[in-house]
Amino acid sequence: MSLSYISRAEQGNRSALSFIATICLCICGLIAGQSIPILAVSILKAKLNGFDYSKLDTTEKIISYLPYPLSFSLLMMGFVGLIILLWLCIKFIHRRKFSTLWSDQDKFRWKEFLAGFGITIILFIAADVLTHYLYPTDHKWVFNYSKFIIFLPVALIFIPIQTCSEELFFRGYIY
Repeated sequence: MSLSYISRAEQGNRSALSFIATICLCICGLIAGQSIPILAVSILKAKLNGFDYSKLDTTEKIISYLPYPLSFSLLMMGFVGLIILLWLCIKFIHRRKFSTLWSDQDKFRWKEFLAGFGITIILFIAADVLTHYLYPTDHKWVFNYSKFIIFLPVALIFIPIQTCSEELFFRGYIY
């Protein structure tokens, strides 16, 4: 017998302190997951290039000092920290299965996931085509193959992680 989504979410440790601790740890994981790699790589690059890294006093200066695909991937590392800490908190603080964040089923339903993904892509394409025809001056085709091919694997890896971690944290955990 399958429990409802709400029933599965009510399993395990549900004290107020466990929720506060999980939220605080996840926020710390997000911040540390971004800050530590960015600072480490920026200081290393500055030392290797003989640059005074004390001049990198703001996040904007640090990010602009690094090449774009690297700075983007380092910024997205925070979401890796978020999802790892959320998993650890659900497992060890709340003492329940991680899958209770997204489903009342014990296994992942790929068919529904792929159907939802396909519908979303179709709606995005339709909205973009409609916008293109309604406001043709707002669209400008700018495509640089060499930059695109470098950024593509980074985006394919980190954007799903970022989306997944946000959805699990905000919709699955907090909501």
